[in-house]
Amino acid sequence: MVEAVETLPEIILYPAKEIVTLDPAKPTVQAVAVVGDRIIETESLDEFKAAAGKQSYTVNNPFADQVIVPGFIAQHDHPLLAALTMTSEIISIEDLVLPKGTSKAAKNHEEYLARLKAANTALKDPDAPLISWGYTNTSMVR
Repeated sequence: MVEAVETLPEIILYPAKEIVTLDPAKPTVQAVAVVGDRIIETESLDEFKAAAGKQSYTVNNPFADQVIVPGFIAQHDHPLLAALTMTSEIISIEDLVLPKGTSKAAKNHEEYLARLKAANTALKDPDAPLISWGYTNTSMVR
């Protein structure tokens, strides 16, 4: 009688100078283990080797002297628009919490105009363009 032998999937280990994880418990590691197109583990090289036991793996070194940071897949993001938005004066109908602070809502047309005038006055270069977004004429009470 022949016993079935389970074949384990091939693991490819990618060591790097540093890998940023965004995990507060383990903010950086030195290796990422991949099976197919999925990351299965991030840890130090020694931790991985100890955990792998007899499981075979291949070490692939294209990132050995590099830093790897997380990437995000957002199918509908427009990078140029997002960059422009984050550097613009935001005057919206609702409070928006942003990396640089909270942009308070302008609840009506008068508040919007007052905020727009204040932003224009605050420009360091009076000849610089003032780019603003968030105004929704159908939502602002006049």
